[in-house]
Amino acid sequence: MMNQRRKSSTGNYNPSVSKNDVQRDIKRERGGGSGGRSEDPRRDLELCRQQCREEELGHRQQQKCQNSGCEEEYEERRRREKEEERESGNPQIEYSRKQYEQCREQCQTYEHGKRKEEQRCQRRCREQYEEQQREQEERAHGGGGDGEQDHHDPEQQFRQCLELCDKQPHRQRPQCRRRCKRQFREDKREHGVVMMEEI
Repeated sequence: MMNQRRKSSTGNYNPSVSKNDVQRDIKRERGGGSGGRSEDPRRDLELCRQQCREEELGHRQQQKCQNSGCEEEYEERRRREKEEERESGNPQIEYSRKQYEQCREQCQTYEHGKRKEEQRCQRRCREQYEEQQREQEERAHGGGGDGEQDHHDPEQQFRQCLELCDKQPHRQRPQCRRRCKRQFREDKREHGVVMMEEI
């Protein structure tokens, strides 16, 4: 029975492979991150499930990979696409969504076996994103003149990003903080904000 187990996509059978490993493999097969996804979310869901089956993870891990991993990703994508349809053309919302995606990517740096920490991190990202959306709606209904002050302050986003990094395992914080700094520089250029100091 053990000899009949197929190898993982990396060429060697690895019983500890996680759903994040599977999802990363799928993204590689599609040609990268979000830019490499197909136009059909259902097709991507089936590809994800197929990848889980090929990994031969064992019954419980198999169920977790297909249900928790693939279906959560599918539902999250559908939710984001509905938001994109509803909010397309608003650069302020696009900025918030980019921050949200960056936050979710940072959550995936947790080591294997720390799914609860990853879930808490993902939940914080979603709560932060929803809070930003509420603030944007309040500003929109409050009529903020020409909207010059409506966009989020990159420095505030940077501080929030660092706070999330501080909640990650100690050895993963430097990489997380570097991501925040890189994103901050990009946001500064996009919004024409003068940085208070060079990080």
